Amino acid sequence: MTQHGLTKQQREAMDFIEGYIEDRGYSPTYREIAKGLGLSSTSSVHRLMRHLTERGFVSHLPSKARSIVVVVQDA
Repeated sequence: MTQHGLTKQQREAMDFIEGYIEDRGYSPTYREIAKGLGLSSTSSVHRLMRHLTERGFVSHLPSKARSIVVVVQDA
């Protein structure tokens, strides 16, 4: 576990999402997160996002693309 109790992969996902939003002004899709983290499927991203949402680091609208909002920055 890293700072704030995040795993290395969760930390990498947060870094990727924060950087993506900062660079482009909108959130990445799950497919873009998978590609950015070197994951072969979006199911791993779904799991990561579920854990990050449960811990209050991100929120999103489940039925809308690109709706990830970082709640806790520099986690």
